[in-house]
Amino acid sequence: MNRWDSIKLGELVDLTGGAPFKSSDFGGCGIPVLKIKNVKANRLLLDDVDHISEDVAKEYPESFLQKGDLLITMTGNRIGGGMDSWVGKVARFNEDRRYCLNQRVGIIRPKSPHAVDIRFLSFCLSTGDSQRELIQIATGSGGQANLSPKQILAVKVPHPPLSEQRAIAAVLGSLDDKIELNRRMNETLEALAQSLFKSWFVDATQSALPNGWREATIRELASNIQYGLTQSASTEPVGPRFLRITDIQGGRVDWGNVPYCKVSPEEHERYRIKPGDVLVARTGASTGENIYLPVAPDAVFASYLVRFQFAEPSLARLVGVFMRTPAYFEFVAGCIGGSAQPNASAQVLAGATLAVPLPALAKRFADTVAPFDQRIAANNEESRTLAALRDALLPKLLSGELRVPAKSTDAS
Repeated sequence: MNRWDSIKLGELVDLTGGAPFKSSDFGGCGIPVLKIKNVKANRLLLDDVDHISEDVAKEYPESFLQKGDLLITMTGNRIGGGMDSWVGKVARFNEDRRYCLNQRVGIIRPKSPHAVDIRFLSFCLSTGDSQRELIQIATGSGGQANLSPKQILAVKVPHPPLSEQRAIAAVLGSLDDKIELNRRMNETLEALAQSLFKSWFVDATQSALPNGWREATIRELASNIQYGLTQSASTEPVGPRFLRITDIQGGRVDWGNVPYCKVSPEEHERYRIKPGDVLVARTGASTGENIYLPVAPDAVFASYLVRFQFAEPSLARLVGVFMRTPAYFEFVAGCIGGSAQPNASAQVLAGATLAVPLPALAKRFADTVAPFDQRIAANNEESRTLAALRDALLPKLLSGELRVPAKSTDAS
């Protein structure tokens, strides 16, 4: 069985760090800056970025990113919190717009165009073995971990011929590209739902409430408000999925990365997630982050989440869209202020007020966006299947156990 030779990363690439921007450098406009919070496992979050002025950015020309750069987090957790919070996460930067990079995130670039295929390298560093190695060699106390450029560049990676690297990257990349296409399609559908909500229920109430409408708090509309389960997460399938605040990102959940937990039959029934649930984070930097679930896998929710349930499905859908609006997030921000350790009780999170239409209009809205929800759910299911296929192929392709047909070796 053919196995590829390994080579130290430092023989193939250079690694530089981001700029030591100060908190006073950041503002609401200018050049966007990627920080550790924006670099997740195999993806970048670009909808929550800070900015710096052109003048400040020019002081650190090395911090400007180039399309195709591979980014790696050099500070993070050693354990706990989920893969997205671990040190050593990698993600490719593939944007045309100018971005700068903050400190404690590294930029990996090939020493030459023929040294290594950067997408192939991103897959190499994303494997379970590479991620475990990066975590093990990181220094630091407790759960906090740090990686130095020297440590990262000493990591060994498979080194097949460049044509084979490109072929492997093409196969795995085609799966990732479809997953990314599904994600973007879902964002478009979510934006359409938001646009309809604004047109029907925000713009329509600018002057006064239409006849028969009323204002109410989420607390008044909910039929049940409930804190989640206190339990330990496990990467092994020891029970149902265990949804935590770290699993909800931008109103979405990648269920393939959600861990499991052991529960009793009584706990399973009490905390089981159901279609129509709205779940909200009540502590930490993501306080107020939330998700509406039109469908639900076999899962329970953790104690730092609050569940809102509604007797009428159309009302649940209406509140679910409202809680993704700037108005709701501004409400939460006003409640928690500038606290260093943000948190909010269920009653506080349920205190936001919204305009409630007549039941027939609420149902019409829910029926209109239902096809969006169904398409989003189908896309998510397809993406989970594709991700499982990619993860199964990854170690076999990178080890040389499985070879890509020669006709694919011209892919780039």
